[in-house]
Amino acid sequence: MMSRVRLIFKELVHSRMNGMLSMISVGVAACCLSATLASLKLYDVRTESLLLQKQQETEVRVAQLEEDYRVIMKKLGFNVLILPQEQDMGEFYARGFAEATMPEEYVYRLASNHLVTVRHLLPSLQQKVDWPEQKRKVLLMGIKDEVPIAEKSKMGNLIHAVEPGTAVLGYELAQSIGLKKSDVFMLLGQRFSVGEVHTERGNMDDITIWLDLAEAQILLDKEGRINGILALECACAWADIGKVRQEIIKILPNTKVIESGSDKALTRAEGRYRAAEEARVALAEEERHRDVMRREQESFGAVLVPGVILISVIWLSLLVFSNVKERRYEIALLRTLGMHTRGIVTLIMLKVGLLGFCGALVGGVFGPLLIALKAGDMDLFSMLFPAYSLLGLVSGAVLLSIMAGWLPSLFAAAQDPADILREE
Repeated sequence: MMSRVRLIFKELVHSRMNGMLSMISVGVAACCLSATLASLKLYDVRTESLLLQKQQETEVRVAQLEEDYRVIMKKLGFNVLILPQEQDMGEFYARGFAEATMPEEYVYRLASNHLVTVRHLLPSLQQKVDWPEQKRKVLLMGIKDEVPIAEKSKMGNLIHAVEPGTAVLGYELAQSIGLKKSDVFMLLGQRFSVGEVHTERGNMDDITIWLDLAEAQILLDKEGRINGILALECACAWADIGKVRQEIIKILPNTKVIESGSDKALTRAEGRYRAAEEARVALAEEERHRDVMRREQESFGAVLVPGVILISVIWLSLLVFSNVKERRYEIALLRTLGMHTRGIVTLIMLKVGLLGFCGALVGGVFGPLLIALKAGDMDLFSMLFPAYSLLGLVSGAVLLSIMAGWLPSLFAAAQDPADILREE
């Protein structure tokens, strides 16, 4: 075995130009393949990083947009109203408020049942009354702080409670009787101060007086009673009153649920989801563009690499043929000294395999090194082409080199040494 190794190295030293060209042929193919794979890996790393950054930026932007939309849509107000079951809806729409009442306890029962479809529960008592002190009719509405729903308790209120002893006046009402903030007035024999005057709204609110719910119940002789519960639909039930009604009626069977201003709910839904849809489309477009660009690189590599490998195999095979032809007298001499055909084939194949190993090792390392240098980050080198990939490439290159030298080695072994030596 040692004599064969010495023969191989002596042959390589003697035919160093042929050996160098053979190594270059393998090295070029290995370099082309490893550089292509490293380039694809670098593309994946860079684009994944950019996509992640884009996704994070989009998530931040969407979160801000959704928060902005949430605040804007929240200002549209409540859009679900829960009424007593016995309330005649014809009278309700004619009067603008419910005559029938229900226990105030209903709102706490709803809040304790972890509602999914609504939030911002607000009990109210609303009634049109005579205001004897001003000799006119007004709409009186008693409210209190919103009743929190379990885990949703930290959400900001849509309407703030009215402090006891104070009243909030509608715009038209305050203008017509000349009241402004901090003024004191009498209502049904009780003394109140003006806590706030609403801006003009162009609806019944302009002739409404808001009081603390408990004080309104006393004035109207309806303690512990309310005639409505206002709520706001959650995102999961926007513009789906059936879903809201089903959940509420299950808890409060003696009630009716109506949706007021469905256009508002639709506006909420459209506004809230437009931002999310915009982000989804943008990210999908980025991913699609990334996939298209990668497929283009793969297609280019799928043509370039096999072509280079084929040329290298042919080139290597021709070089081995040339070397075998050049060294035919030495091969004939070895045959004369007793080396069998299999030994000649093995000797040539070992030489070609060694050249393939060295060429693939150099080319396999050089390809990713070029990509890392081009990227300007040498830390990428080990990641772009890990050791197991280099091992696979070298193994494949040695196998292809042996295949390229197979026919030349058979040609060398098949020649008659007597004929060759006679020519000499």
